[in-house]
Amino acid sequence: MAKIVGITIGPIIETISESKKIYEIANASSFFSNIIYEFLCNIETDTYDIITPNFKDSDKCKNNNEKFYPDRVVLKVKDASRKEEEILKEIDGIYQNIVSNEKLIELKDYINFNIIVEELDEENIKKIFEHLDGIELIKNFSNRDEIKDIIKRINRYLENKKTLNKEFDVNFGMDNGNEESGYRAIIALDLDNMGKFSQKKLEETLEISEAVYRYIESLNKFISKKYDKKQEGLVLYSAGDDVLAILNPKHIFEFIEEACNKLNEIFSCFENRDLSVSFGIFICYAKYPIKEAIEKAHSLLFSKAKAIRNTASILIEKHSGQSVEINLENLIDKEEGKFNRNNNYFKYMKNSLSNGKSNSNDEENKERLLNAIVQKVSRDSFIFEAIINNSEKEKMIKSYLSELFDAKLEGKEQLEYLEKLLCSIEDKEKFSKEFRQILSFFRMLKFYVSRGKGEGR
Repeated sequence: MAKIVGITIGPIIETISESKKIYEIANASSFFSNIIYEFLCNIETDTYDIITPNFKDSDKCKNNNEKFYPDRVVLKVKDASRKEEEILKEIDGIYQNIVSNEKLIELKDYINFNIIVEELDEENIKKIFEHLDGIELIKNFSNRDEIKDIIKRINRYLENKKTLNKEFDVNFGMDNGNEESGYRAIIALDLDNMGKFSQKKLEETLEISEAVYRYIESLNKFISKKYDKKQEGLVLYSAGDDVLAILNPKHIFEFIEEACNKLNEIFSCFENRDLSVSFGIFICYAKYPIKEAIEKAHSLLFSKAKAIRNTASILIEKHSGQSVEINLENLIDKEEGKFNRNNNYFKYMKNSLSNGKSNSNDEENKERLLNAIVQKVSRDSFIFEAIINNSEKEKMIKSYLSELFDAKLEGKEQLEYLEKLLCSIEDKEKFSKEFRQILSFFRMLKFYVSRGKGEGR
């Protein structure tokens, strides 16, 4: 039997939820991450093995403000004969020394720092997370007025560290790219089927922890990279196997592909063929309340994408109030373990967004055609449904579309997409769902064309 220490800190989600500005959210996340970092720096590795997060002696005493540490820590006590009371006192002592800092003392009562010690077989170490799930239900909640004051205190505590402020320069938007206008994408990401990893030995658990860290770090670097010397994304929260971020909507398809490919690259040495990644992506106008935008991204992730798995659920809510929603399924080819390049919706969208700069007339013609596609195809859905089981449906669909549309050169590609997508519907049972997906695809494509007139993408 091994003595395992589980630690959880919070309330992160509640603090983030009451933050009204982007820089406040990032700072709230950084605040808890910073405490975990200082805690890990003070763990004696002669006494404890750090199982998760991935943390080495070389990480100590570095300026790690750009790195996020999760809200959970798991340690193995090297001397299993030590008494539980002694371990709890020692771990709590490390934490108390951290929060005795003059600037932290006024936040001490707000922080939930929970410690448990369990005796577990080494092959069952991951059961510690079930115990942490239970202990996290017991929290000290503050009223909203107090939380607002807490957020100000957090900002003051971080004022001498590398954090965001009201003047941060990040281009989230698709329009003129500033804080007050344009559209932005809120991304919630989580790995699927993590429980299917073999963790019968402590070494396996440590290897998986390190792989998760490398994977999440690679995504954070992608989100934070610069385009034309300007950053177009920001990580708000990154811990364990999930990420919350803001990104310019132009890059979400590139990000999805990157996340899928990195998953294969980093985890291919493990026996978990069911491993995949799911996304909840909410695209909204810049003045949309950030708290509500985050809630919608999480709802898309956990209510829709995670219900299917290996899926990106994307919702665009326009400034006018109109919305478009689509699910991009089967992102990773389970046989090859790589990004599925045969996903037509993804392939067609990415191709459309990577065609380079177009003149304004071409873009306006494309926008008119896309609008006509949505209107006419939606109007004539009963016709397509009637011929979908016909042995000559490809010929009939091609003929009917040629009657509906007078394709100019700049619209030829979109009509080819339409024809292929309609022909891919296999039978009437699947018609309703897949037809809605097709319409959503063209509404989404129209959104990108209308927002990016004249831009190089």
